[in-house]
Amino acid sequence: MIDEESISGLPSPVHNATVIDIPAREVRQVTSQPISDPRFAPDGDLVFLSSGEPPQIERLHRGTGDIEQLARGYSPTIDGDQLYWVSSTSADSQIRAKSLDGTNETHTVYEPPRGCLLGHERGLDINGPGTHLAFVEDCENTPGGETSKVELLDLRNGTTRVVSVGNHPRFESPTTLLHDRETDGGDREILRQNLTTGRERILVPAHAPGTPSHPVPGPGDVFFYSVFEQRETAAGGDVHEIRFHGSWDRATGDSGPVLRLDHFAIGVVDTDAAGNEIVLDILRQDTTST
Repeated sequence: MIDEESISGLPSPVHNATVIDIPAREVRQVTSQPISDPRFAPDGDLVFLSSGEPPQIERLHRGTGDIEQLARGYSPTIDGDQLYWVSSTSADSQIRAKSLDGTNETHTVYEPPRGCLLGHERGLDINGPGTHLAFVEDCENTPGGETSKVELLDLRNGTTRVVSVGNHPRFESPTTLLHDRETDGGDREILRQNLTTGRERILVPAHAPGTPSHPVPGPGDVFFYSVFEQRETAAGGDVHEIRFHGSWDRATGDSGPVLRLDHFAIGVVDTDAAGNEIVLDILRQDTTST
């Protein structure tokens, strides 16, 4: 496990994008500006993120530190040279797209029906074949009182369907989806959804220690997730951890938490294919707050 002290020297903005190199036990802050939703590009050199107010989608070159502004919005996700994101205000929202090589202009691929808004900073993901987007939509007067729905958009014909209730959807494969959701008791759980059969399997139950969220697929059957737990610590406050689920063969023999932080809210946002690097959206909390 990476030690809390390994991040003690980092600056303390509202949010920052931080990359954890697990085998090397290194924590590297890739930008100190207020950000959210950082995601690796397939080549690993680029990080796409949302920054500023109003929020801008930006492309960060890890090697040089150069930043390019691409669009206004939240929750970037990448398919080849296609960038998708959520454009959202208090009044309306859309899923938008553009080609990073300039071959097509910015265009809207989905606009929710009247009475619904897209959940910004709660997840947008594209599957491997590039045929479907998973997103979160909040609608008024939803039966049962749960307003956040995980939906799929078929990019080939524009049709949508509701998969489940919840947040933070991520494709584990073209036919399986990970997401978290709130239970009737107000706790959270992490599920795997089979998109072919509709079957759900609870992977991290709500009665597990802490509050799990932000599942992200890793290598093989592994996925990483964030846990918030209220308990007494040496620093006298809450604990936020990154944990993994599944069979993770590590030469170090480590198990359990990958990272533990006091007085930080952390969300796993992405990992490379080998699970060697994880990029986090870290929020430093006021340790005097209740």
